[in-house]
Amino acid sequence: MNFSKPFFLFLFLSILIFSSCSSDDDTSSNDIPVDNPEEAIIGEWNLTGRTVHGLEICELGTNFSFNEDASFDFDFHEGDDLEECSNILIEGNYEFLVDNNLKINYETFTETSQTVTYEFPNKTTLLISFNENESNVITETYKKQ
Repeated sequence: MNFSKPFFLFLFLSILIFSSCSSDDDTSSNDIPVDNPEEAIIGEWNLTGRTVHGLEICELGTNFSFNEDASFDFDFHEGDDLEECSNILIEGNYEFLVDNNLKINYETFTETSQTVTYEFPNKTTLLISFNENESNVITETYKKQ
């Protein structure tokens, strides 16, 4: 078989073109930054991590459900042992403030509020940071379900 130089040039260019285009499709939609937090927060978010104190096994069942009407349900789970887990359902509403701050108004038991800082590193991760005391800032990681 006698192959000509144009054939090899065509083959080389074809391989080059197809291999150079594949990296554009590698970006997952989860890696795209969130540009509208008011829409992104809607849904159920499960607690997956905490920077200070870590998580007890029962706390992995904790979740926030943020609703379109600016209300939320916070299903807090606690306990050191799976056989002794308990949960508390806390309801309330939330309000977006300036500088990535979110005011959370708890309506169950006693009416209190807390201002936290939020961040969306991507569409499926929500970071909530708050002051435990003057020296400790706690950041909790939530994954969207």
